[in-house]
Amino acid sequence: MTESIILGLTGLFLGRLLNLTIDRLPPPRTSAEIPLRCEGHHSVALINLVPLISYLWRRRLCRSCRHRIPVRWPVVEAMTALVCGLIGYQYGLTLSAAVLIFYCALFIHLAFVDLEHSLILNKVVLPAL
Repeated sequence: MTESIILGLTGLFLGRLLNLTIDRLPPPRTSAEIPLRCEGHHSVALINLVPLISYLWRRRLCRSCRHRIPVRWPVVEAMTALVCGLIGYQYGLTLSAAVLIFYCALFIHLAFVDLEHSLILNKVVLPAL
């Protein structure tokens, strides 16, 4: 049980990293696609390091530029935490769990990039082979 809690909390922070790569890896196709929001390029406060709590605490607004943070951010973080927690519950803290978490994170990343940009990025798929 403690393994699932540890991996679930680790999944929250892994979800934050996934959100950053989902925002930054696909290049904009046109100048109209360049986002007007900051995408988290500002300095990071301690409250912003706690994923879902910072989203709720800031009422979906960026601390620095006050632009609205997309709903995708807490969805990806919660989904990654849930998947990591379930893997921890099933496999414990093993090498098999680490491999499964890596591939689940990869598939979550690919799914959300595909949903938003209709792209499957070779930058992500080829190193995972």
